[in-house]
Amino acid sequence: ALTLVRMKPKMASEPSSADPVYPGHRDPLRAGSRLPQRLTRIAAEVRRAAGAGNVETTVACPPEWPDPRRQALAEAVTGAGLSGVEVVSETVAAAAYLGDQLAVGASLLVVDAGASSCDVGLVRRTAGGYEQLRFETIEDIGGIRLDADLVALVGARIAEQDRTVWHRLDDPLTAVDRAARLRLWEEVRALREGLSLTDSATQTVPLADSGLTISRTEFEALARPVLARVVRAVTDAGPASALL
Repeated sequence: ALTLVRMKPKMASEPSSADPVYPGHRDPLRAGSRLPQRLTRIAAEVRRAAGAGNVETTVACPPEWPDPRRQALAEAVTGAGLSGVEVVSETVAAAAYLGDQLAVGASLLVVDAGASSCDVGLVRRTAGGYEQLRFETIEDIGGIRLDADLVALVGARIAEQDRTVWHRLDDPLTAVDRAARLRLWEEVRALREGLSLTDSATQTVPLADSGLTISRTEFEALARPVLARVVRAVTDAGPASALL
């Protein structure tokens, strides 16, 4: 089976020109998209692995896509040389992945947390396949949102120590300062990842010969309001037999 994963990050606030560049909500079917080239490479790998026989191909797309867009995606996959193409929603693809682990009549709650948004979908297995009961996309949630909140927290700490350094990082005007701001975001991302494993983590402050330590308690205080929106969506989706 072939599954295409969409990427739809969005910065939590208006970025500086020196902020990291994340892939935006790009339409894979737009003119000039690199999807055809990527599908061609995938098709070549499928043929190498499966041989000359026909292969049934399942492609996952956002649940909200209407039939014309799904048809266009199927045509693109077929045009790349893949056969037996079926387009299903991402939530249905996740449910199908469980196979017989999900009994007929049982429901599955699918939580897909990405870089900047989270999809919550409720799917029920029926005798003939799967039925999507509910779907919601929660915007401005994910790693980028948490990074932006951490940058604000770290920035306040830096400003307490040296307002000149923070001004240069917050509003970079030179190549040196823009590079330093990029390093700041990289350091903050590493800090967030470190806090998932330890009670505290320390990052280097660009442009300053110093370090800054953030505790997991402080990070959880930032993350709690963001993740609470996901919890509400999960609760609103209703009871489920399994969670994925």
